[in-house]
Amino acid sequence: IEPSIQLTPTAVERVFGMISVRYPLSSTLFIVSLRFSVGRTPGKTLDGKNGDVATDSYRRWREDLALLKKYGARSYRFSIAWSRIIPLGGRLDPINPAGIAHYNKLIDTLLEEGITPFVTLYHWDLPQALHDRYGGWLNKTEIVKDFVNYARVSTSSVVL
Repeated sequence: IEPSIQLTPTAVERVFGMISVRYPLSSTLFIVSLRFSVGRTPGKTLDGKNGDVATDSYRRWREDLALLKKYGARSYRFSIAWSRIIPLGGRLDPINPAGIAHYNKLIDTLLEEGITPFVTLYHWDLPQALHDRYGGWLNKTEIVKDFVNYARVSTSSVVL
């Protein structure tokens, strides 16, 4: 599928791949704490709906991986859901081992299949509890501390 690319010292290698975004892709609401995401808050989407029913990539990731292979993808960009790693989001809140295990299995399998994972740490997935506690992104002092913790937990617990 990907044409041959002649690399020169100034050329950039192009990698054919696929991407997904977390909110419409994951679904699987009550399995791994996505019920705590602001994306489920009424009035936060154009049509007022939520992501409770979507493509269900959480359960069907093996099928998704088969499609990536079928179409010759060499990379896959996806988002880690903050509320899947730390459901309540805060730096003192508990970490969800099932969420970490999910992403580790996905990344390990991608690598085994020769597909390079590209991870996005944040894509429209503020844990609802942080919005309720202090206004989320509107409180830069608190959100930075909580995001730094989430990024630290994600990069040290999930095999990136």
